[in-house]
Amino acid sequence: MVALIERCTVKIKFVILYLIIFSILSPQSHTFGNQASVITCKLSENIIILGDVFSMSGKITPPPSRAGANVFAALTSPAGQLSHKTAFADETGAFVHDFTCTDITIQGNWTVQATWAGEPGIITGADSNIQPLEVSKSRTHLTLASSSYSIFPDEEVVLTGKLKLLPECPRDLSVLQIDLIVTDPDDMSVTRQIPNVEQQGNFSYNFDQFTKTGEWKIQAVFSGNDAFHPANSEVIKIHVVDTAGYAIIIQGKIFIGEGLDLHDKTTDFVYRQLKQRGFEDDDIMYFNYGSKDDNPLIDEEPSKEKIQQSLTQWAKNKMTEKPGDLYIIMVGHGDNEVFPIYPDIINSGDIASSLDTLHSDVPDRKILLFLGFSGSDSFIDDLSKNNRVIIASTAADELSFRGPACVDNQGSGLRHGEYFIKEFFNQITWGKSVKTCFEEAVSDIESFTLAGFGAIAPPWYDGAFQHPLIDDNGDGSGSNDLSRSNHDGLFSDNLYVGVSALNDNTPDDIFITRVSDTIFLTDSENTTDDIWAQVNDNTRAETIWIEVKPPKYMPEIPVTLSQVEQDFFAMTGSLDNDRYKWNELDVFSDPGMYQVFYFAEDNSTGILSSLMETRVYKAKQGNSPPDPFELVSPTDMATAPTSLILNWQDAIDPEGDRVIYTVLVSKNDPSFTAPIIKQGLMSSGCSVTPEDDIEDFSTYHWKVLAIDEYGAVRDSDVRTFCTDEDISGGFGYVEGSVTLAADPGRKVADATIFFTNPDTGDIMHQINMKRFEGDYECRPKSGKYNIQAKGDRYISSDIIYDKSIPVFEDGSPETINFSLSLKGDIDEDASVDLDDIRKTIRFFGGIIDPTPEEFDLADCNGDGEISMLTGKNDVKCILYLSWGGILY
Repeated sequence: MVALIERCTVKIKFVILYLIIFSILSPQSHTFGNQASVITCKLSENIIILGDVFSMSGKITPPPSRAGANVFAALTSPAGQLSHKTAFADETGAFVHDFTCTDITIQGNWTVQATWAGEPGIITGADSNIQPLEVSKSRTHLTLASSSYSIFPDEEVVLTGKLKLLPECPRDLSVLQIDLIVTDPDDMSVTRQIPNVEQQGNFSYNFDQFTKTGEWKIQAVFSGNDAFHPANSEVIKIHVVDTAGYAIIIQGKIFIGEGLDLHDKTTDFVYRQLKQRGFEDDDIMYFNYGSKDDNPLIDEEPSKEKIQQSLTQWAKNKMTEKPGDLYIIMVGHGDNEVFPIYPDIINSGDIASSLDTLHSDVPDRKILLFLGFSGSDSFIDDLSKNNRVIIASTAADELSFRGPACVDNQGSGLRHGEYFIKEFFNQITWGKSVKTCFEEAVSDIESFTLAGFGAIAPPWYDGAFQHPLIDDNGDGSGSNDLSRSNHDGLFSDNLYVGVSALNDNTPDDIFITRVSDTIFLTDSENTTDDIWAQVNDNTRAETIWIEVKPPKYMPEIPVTLSQVEQDFFAMTGSLDNDRYKWNELDVFSDPGMYQVFYFAEDNSTGILSSLMETRVYKAKQGNSPPDPFELVSPTDMATAPTSLILNWQDAIDPEGDRVIYTVLVSKNDPSFTAPIIKQGLMSSGCSVTPEDDIEDFSTYHWKVLAIDEYGAVRDSDVRTFCTDEDISGGFGYVEGSVTLAADPGRKVADATIFFTNPDTGDIMHQINMKRFEGDYECRPKSGKYNIQAKGDRYISSDIIYDKSIPVFEDGSPETINFSLSLKGDIDEDASVDLDDIRKTIRFFGGIIDPTPEEFDLADCNGDGEISMLTGKNDVKCILYLSWGGILY
């Protein structure tokens, strides 16, 4: 027993000695026993929106004896419910805990407190101070779309949509109630609860109670709760009609009969597309020069008298008996305000007179005219009225283009006689609005007719040979780019050709789904194996081919009233593992930009798909990329609305090559893995909108690639903007025009408008008027700006100092107009000519004294004097201006 006691005594002495040594050597010394501790707590944010992430940090003093001690974050809800999250302290006692977006479940005043249990026998536990956390409700966004927007009574539509949280957070949204409010043409409303909302907020609802003709309105509604703000979708409109409408199709003819078979192909195609959209044969009047025996669709041979009768009598009787809209399609040759229907000629005044008579009898019906011939814009001013949509395939001074060569397995098939009309009516089978069909057809035709050479000239600044126009606001003037217009496009955005075919708006015909991306070849490469395409249904492919437009291609311009045909290298593709390929394509011998167009023909209907394009750049030896350039607006880390304009400096190419821009916009991904892409841009600005999938309350990175015609690329820097439609202060809406002081009716398109910060001078917005053709619009953040218009050929406008842009709500936009004086236009006759040069010489010689205004105009180079003796003298400068250029 004594021995055992002695051994225990030795062990106890050893343990005590060990503890003493450990306490001396340990870098974390502690007092033996229950020493009091303190724990601190701090939140990264004390005010958040539900769904935001935030963190808690703090420190235990003195630190625990070892790293990894548990720290509990006590979350107390506004109702007093307590939950815990766990963090771990390091060897210094510091800790951080990142809360997830789902940890906070409702709005209100929460509290957060850090606590730890201590180490028994060493350090006591402690509670931190209580941190307040103010939580506001999450914003929500609700969308709604319909499978069809124009239907017959009792047809079914599929309504789809999504409830989205802002900020985004992966919560279970299936427990939330979303209702549909359906309002009939008599303003009687019913509410339907959507039974199956998915966890991610997606929903679908089939509705077939369209019992009355007229305009139905449907809106999705989320009433909100203690976590989420309420949200309403946009009101969508469903047109319920007894008839798809009425159509008059007119084939034109010149005396030699040139192109009749090609125009036949286009007008027959239009007829077929209208049938696809629910038109009855008896409701289509088809004027064609062919034989009824060969083509039973034909009703009459065209004549001026019969066409006018069809407008004033046939259409009137149809539209009176069963209300419906009228579609007039004219395809053939044309000239200024003239449409030949040999041996007759019908002009814009003839059609306008007939339509005025018809509209006086059926004033509430809509009339849509599709003018598929050269110079068709010349008809717009005569035909324009309210409740009318006029779509012209060309500007007044342009020729229309025919379609591709239609390569088949035996050689070359028959082209479409009017390519824009074909592309427009290709789009209608998808159930798209007239506005959307127009925009997509414009994109195709301008890509197809792009010239790979020459200056980017006014008024289009895009290099294309053909520019379709639409007028739907009755002002007699058509618009080509609806993203630049506050007027045209609003009416046609709610119009649809015909009614839905019951196929979910997916055409039965073949269409191309994907093609290869842009290809860059070195100066020594002449071939590529990277050209490929995919289609929706390989079993429907009669033939698939490409046509390659070489650099600086110039089509042969006809001397008659004919349309333009383009002849390129063409080649059919072969199917290889679900892709059609063109291997060893050896056509890229010359440096420059090649356009590769893809086409597919359906083996059942013979319908030609809409084109798709790949660009191939062949490098030129010794070529340099464009010079560096900077992004302008939005400024880095700016907050912007979901519809905004991106602006950047013009990129100057050192060899003077044409520069084309590609814009990349990427959500939450600065590496641009799968960005929104805007390519083929000729000017230094573009708009992005929710139609491009720009979402509210999101972060986007963006950059611009400047590419010269030989494929040399200059990247801009990368900037970031955050979207928020409800930002404090809001956004303004500014519109206006830039005109010539000596001729206020003439718009100035080669100027730039600058919105600058009045305190710092920083450029906040830069509007390149090339994009707006003299009329501009902008959505700057509400506030004060210095605003000025400048142009190389003009005396800069006075700065509008301290201009406050108000928040735009439902009123009128702020209007700011600019008037610029043309340098060198001393007599102010809106041109720079020999008279101005003579007067400048007389000023220099002291023969006459200029007024202050004349002095400013004559000081062409802006050096503060009128000179003739320097290399950049004013007389020489004015001489250059008289030629349309400027000397620097």
